[in-house]
Amino acid sequence: MSFRDIYNFRGCATTAQTVSLLEALHAQRSRLFGDAAAVCEPVAVLERPYSTVLRLRILTSRSAPSYAFAKVYKVRPVLPYETPPAPADLVREEFAATSRLHAALRARPGLSSPRPIASFPEYGAIVTQALEGGTLDHRLRDWRDRRRAPTLEAVASRIGAWLRAYQRLGGATGTWSVEAARRYLDDRLRHMVRLLGGPARDRALAIFDRIAAELPPAPEALVPIHADLCPGNILVMPGGRIAVLDLATAQAGTRYHDIAHLYLHLEFARSRLSRRRIDLAPVQATLLAMFDRPAAADHPLFRLMLLQHAVCHVTHLADTAGRVPRIALEALIRWRWRICLAMPALAHTDHTQ
Repeated sequence: MSFRDIYNFRGCATTAQTVSLLEALHAQRSRLFGDAAAVCEPVAVLERPYSTVLRLRILTSRSAPSYAFAKVYKVRPVLPYETPPAPADLVREEFAATSRLHAALRARPGLSSPRPIASFPEYGAIVTQALEGGTLDHRLRDWRDRRRAPTLEAVASRIGAWLRAYQRLGGATGTWSVEAARRYLDDRLRHMVRLLGGPARDRALAIFDRIAAELPPAPEALVPIHADLCPGNILVMPGGRIAVLDLATAQAGTRYHDIAHLYLHLEFARSRLSRRRIDLAPVQATLLAMFDRPAAADHPLFRLMLLQHAVCHVTHLADTAGRVPRIALEALIRWRWRICLAMPALAHTDHTQ
């Protein structure tokens, strides 16, 4: 049976790119899987906004079946405020970051990392080991029992440990620039004026300037960052171990970049769960304490990162909403914007209230 037949049999969308990827895996099966007779077959496909993810079953004559994920990047649209990298560059960068992280966490208790298997820049694809478990996002959305709170706090403590370990990988150079950060923010705010209005832009920039005035004079060294640390990219494994997935956006940034991004997404989850009288505040507090210190949310750099992520979040919502009616989109964006500015880390800086 050909790879195209396997695709059609499994109900997967056949493309020349994905078929070529499977043929390349087949040609290198001896090196990649240690068996010249290994079979690599797709068993599921997931279409995501910026990639197609194939779940692969690896059959060899020497061991039980194992599984892997092949992520094939899609070409991203060019936006007024951002030029995305080419898929081949994303593959090279993600494979290098995944390799460094897997080596660093190999002996760390409670922390895991998918093993990198292969990269195919020519097909815009990376192949990694599949780990068992469910995402933190899924756990938050299905959380119906308040007695599970200690489990989430344990997960939060391991995420803090993961971030500390990741930032020690090295390789990042340079220092953070407050001027560049303000320009980055304003590029997106100008784009959002059509939905939030001019006063919202002025308000956000005023908050930025007030927080920036509190920064210590010492330069802020850049560290490795995931750049998309959110509940959907955190895998909670059996036994409570965690793994962070999808290093496609890995780059250099501030030490508070990732923690503030995850904190914001937990704030959105907290808003949803408050109606069930479930409080995620202890989970957020544990996350900050295990990463740095309980008072990390008071640090001006953390608050600037929180503001930056809030702006990027509503901008991303506006640009990926697809066919959502404009009136519904505007309502969603304004609601999320209100949640962001109501966070204590930003609210006490906002003098317009």
